[in-house]
Amino acid sequence: MRTESSSFKKMIGRGWKKSKILRATKRHKTIKNILNLKTTAILMDTPYRLKRVLEEFQSEWGSSKKKIFVAMDLNTETEELRRGTPKELLSVINDFKREFVVIVSE
Repeated sequence: MRTESSSFKKMIGRGWKKSKILRATKRHKTIKNILNLKTTAILMDTPYRLKRVLEEFQSEWGSSKKKIFVAMDLNTETEELRRGTPKELLSVINDFKREFVVIVSE
């Protein structure tokens, strides 16, 4: 049986509509959906997947005019904030094994 994460429950408890939250079981499909949304999307994954997530965004990017913001290691000495296309981000980020949040916007 699948249970909801505590983060997911907190988001709903704070007024987020469950229908607006995409639960990723297949990241590739979710990334494609995010690029087609007409709203801002927030994506979180495990620390060792940052490079793979950016590579998957790059493979689906096409002529998208969206921007990606990546926040890494928030509230630590190594905190890093970057914005750009997936290709730009892959070229400037040196350490990919980090906690991260990706925000994709119009």
